[in-house]
Amino acid sequence: MTTHPNKLLQPPFSVDLIADLHAENLPAGLAPQLWPLARRDPDASRILAALDRVTAELNALGGDQGVASTIPPEVANRLDRALGLLPSTVRPLEQARSRKAARWKYPAAAAASVAAVGALVFTTVDLRSTGPVPDTTAAVELGSDLPAATMLSAMGKNDAPGGLADKASLTQCLAANDIEGSRAVLGSTTVRYQGRNALLVLVAGVTPPKITALVVGPGCAPGDAQQLAMTDIG
Repeated sequence: MTTHPNKLLQPPFSVDLIADLHAENLPAGLAPQLWPLARRDPDASRILAALDRVTAELNALGGDQGVASTIPPEVANRLDRALGLLPSTVRPLEQARSRKAARWKYPAAAAASVAAVGALVFTTVDLRSTGPVPDTTAAVELGSDLPAATMLSAMGKNDAPGGLADKASLTQCLAANDIEGSRAVLGSTTVRYQGRNALLVLVAGVTPPKITALVVGPGCAPGDAQQLAMTDIG
């Protein structure tokens, strides 16, 4: 079955569609129509911002974008979990194979796809699960230099400790740190900051494609911000 082009121009837009738009992988006549619609749609804008951020970060790291490499196991596992939460889309077998081969051939495309899914994982997990996604990995060690690549590893995670695992409590913590509730949470993870337990939260920046990284103590609450560090990435 072929999807009529007009159907593709109506929100909600799929992650695949926005990823293809960002990668310039859509028919020439469709992309110019979709760009303004995607920029006006909050969810699509969030995905595009995440894709822009990861692309810029990969370029900043100086990686060779033309050399294929294996996706790290921890990234592949997170991607599998995220994709398992999204609605399935039926495609002809040959089309699915060709898309998969093209998308995973280059490391930049793989990382960008992780970011696109990660941008929606927090919301998806909140709607479809009864609690945070368990993560058994050791807490990330953060120093005062706050390396962007390390902080971006929180993208798509939701393993806040204790009361902050509750979305309302996390929103109140962000408000205590002067972060508006309208700014989407892109991920959160337990970290060690300068030798103490802490929580790293990624939220959409005030001006896309920036991302704000906030590090707080585990007792962050209204009237007790417990802010340890905050910086913008991008």
